Amino acid sequence: MTPGAKPENGAAWPDALCAPVRSLPEHSRLWVAVSGGLDSVVLLHVVAHCHAARVPVGAIHVNHQLQPNASDSEALCRALCDRLGVQLVSQRVSVETGKQRGDVGGIEEAARKARYSVFEQTLERGDLLLMAHHADDQAETVLFRLLRGSGVAGLAGMPRSRTLGAGQLVRPWLDLERAELEHWARQASLNWVEDPSNTDQGYDRNYLRHNILPGLKARWPNLTQRLRHSAGACSDSAFLNARLAERQWAEVADADGRLSVPSLQALEAVEQANLVRW
Repeated sequence: MTPGAKPENGAAWPDALCAPVRSLPEHSRLWVAVSGGLDSVVLLHVVAHCHAARVPVGAIHVNHQLQPNASDSEALCRALCDRLGVQLVSQRVSVETGKQRGDVGGIEEAARKARYSVFEQTLERGDLLLMAHHADDQAETVLFRLLRGSGVAGLAGMPRSRTLGAGQLVRPWLDLERAELEHWARQASLNWVEDPSNTDQGYDRNYLRHNILPGLKARWPNLTQRLRHSAGACSDSAFLNARLAERQWAEVADADGRLSVPSLQALEAVEQANLVRW
């Protein structure tokens, strides 16, 4: 556990952190996905600081029971929410081990699915779930998907917002570097728990984080901004692909929603593939 203490009430969080958290879609309740790690702990503090007097604020913690300090993370989240006066929904889930699934990538994806299932079950209409993903997370995602051979939709990276269950997921800090979050966490003397799996380079993302990205950043210091720009361009392309497919579907489908094969064959091969994927 990283040492520190709760900042004094009324501590002034910087506008760089607060402004994105204040600029949110319309909502009736805010939730924060909190793991006990640095990023989510800072986000919960800032959300409580900016919104607790305006709308109900809650936190959702999912204990995957995979790490030796999983109970410590859960306990920290409970203590944090008690101090901030925030409702905590904490749920333990069972995830197949990497040995059962056959690879560490499998367990990572299984844990993600279990986590998002809890989020979907918790969110109600009008709820926003805020997640603390930042620019470094986005850079890892884009590089990971590039190496996996993803198209423009995948290379668009994590969306800033999307529907999740009955509510909506929002990532307000995708433009911020993790170093900035850590700086303010230490300035405020916050507590957080380090996930030991973050150093396991059997996970592709950790390999990128520890072995690849540092060298790329040393060569190109503005790497995360460059990748963010590329991800935005890919997001625009994915949107245009979907818009084109939607219009072409209106031209090649009949009143019963059946695809006309002759009309499909009249399209270019790349248009056919785009329409079928859509």
